[in-house]
Amino acid sequence: MPILSGWRQATNCCVLAGGGRRFVFAGTSSEYEDSSGLHQEIPEQVQMSMYGETKKAFSAVAKNYCQRAGVEFADVRLFTLYGENDRHELGAIPLCIRTLLNGESFTCKAPNTVRDYVYVQDAAKAVIAVIASDYRGAINVCSCQPRSMREVFGFIARELHKEELLRFVNEDRCDMILAGDNRILLDKIDFHGFTDFEDGMRRTISWWKNQLTEEQCI
Repeated sequence: MPILSGWRQATNCCVLAGGGRRFVFAGTSSEYEDSSGLHQEIPEQVQMSMYGETKKAFSAVAKNYCQRAGVEFADVRLFTLYGENDRHELGAIPLCIRTLLNGESFTCKAPNTVRDYVYVQDAAKAVIAVIASDYRGAINVCSCQPRSMREVFGFIARELHKEELLRFVNEDRCDMILAGDNRILLDKIDFHGFTDFEDGMRRTISWWKNQLTEEQCI
């Protein structure tokens, strides 16, 4: 109860007291981690990770409170993001790019894992479009063009001319497909501004090249 009470006070202060009438929550594709395949925005999901559980729980509480307070609520479920300025130490794409640029070998341990990759600038524009809309409910922010990690890392290695440094293991293992159905985003929000994956990845690689060059000059 203290947590919920604190959340209500924060919402009253930030949304209602500020004249706000719409609350958009940044959810995650991790809310679909219980099953493999193409996922629609349905509420009956059971999460595997604590991260997904936490996101789902907050979304449920926020939706309930917003309904009581007369505030529009939308839950943006972001799928796998990539792009510039991603310095996450455990992020697979940044790690692969940095490792290969440094001339070190990189091993992909789950080449058959499939994810729905979204260029970060497209995701930001999609969220802004959701905020500007009057749509209520969950919305997948995804490209609906899933790719395997083999495809992603293979493309990076080819762009950097470092194919000899890329290794794959567990090639016979069947891994999860975590992809999203984006028909609500396309039809209800009227968002169609997706960057071609190859173009987005080239921009990401170029950004990392510049970053590593600057670090070497310091």
